[in-house]
Amino acid sequence: MQIIPCQNNLELATKIAAIKGFELIIPTINFFSGQEIQITIPKILGKEVYIIQSFSASVNDALIELLLTINAARNSGADIINVIAPYLGYSRQDKIEAFKSHGLGMIANLLSSCTINQLITIDFHSPVALNLFSIPITNISPQDLILPLTKNKVIITPDNGASRRNNFDNVIQLNKKRIDGNLHFELNGDVAGQDCLVVDDIIDSGKTICQASEILITNGAKSVKAYVTHALFSSGTRHRITNSFISKLYISNSITTNFLPRNALVIDISNTLAKNIL
Repeated sequence: MQIIPCQNNLELATKIAAIKGFELIIPTINFFSGQEIQITIPKILGKEVYIIQSFSASVNDALIELLLTINAARNSGADIINVIAPYLGYSRQDKIEAFKSHGLGMIANLLSSCTINQLITIDFHSPVALNLFSIPITNISPQDLILPLTKNKVIITPDNGASRRNNFDNVIQLNKKRIDGNLHFELNGDVAGQDCLVVDDIIDSGKTICQASEILITNGAKSVKAYVTHALFSSGTRHRITNSFISKLYISNSITTNFLPRNALVIDISNTLAKNIL
């Protein structure tokens, strides 16, 4: 068995390979004029491989690199090709709307057409949309990562989608609405004097989770911590999180993240992913 990391998950792939005792094969990437890339993978003949790539940094470049790595593995003689996409890009474009592209549908078609044997991801944004894929797909729940953080805390979900993705007791939901382009929240429960843990799958701009924490403190919460699986951290997010009411932000290493906010802590998911590699 072999682990093949793409550029976005080298550290995570190295940890998984060590846990499973698999060989780590690092592809060679050649850049051509016009920014085309070529992937070279040696010595695979007749083996099963796991290719690891999160759709982070430049999401479109990550997608092309993954597709070319799958192709290179096939051309190098791999018998069974599995893909681990800890963060699967375009997952938020899950709705079919008139006159708009259907991003997740296109990603599902692309990966399915590569005839990979299975796709593994974690904390997928829209579990219902997994049926878009015509290949076996495993969506790992982050429940085991979150559970140790929930002791003596009220769990807060910032919208209905987050509530559907998690199955905890003692949950209070915030109803999120956009009015004239601005976020507004409705709190459906009493948090006065409570330590709260806000749980969500993705942090991008950080506006949702920061405004949610402000609402909780305004309504008497004793403290606010947060767990988010996928830390995209677009421009301004780190400053926003650092200066928010969130005392501690827990994120996973599904995405390689540098320059963390000073109140952020990374939870390693290598063991969680390794358990799903059979």
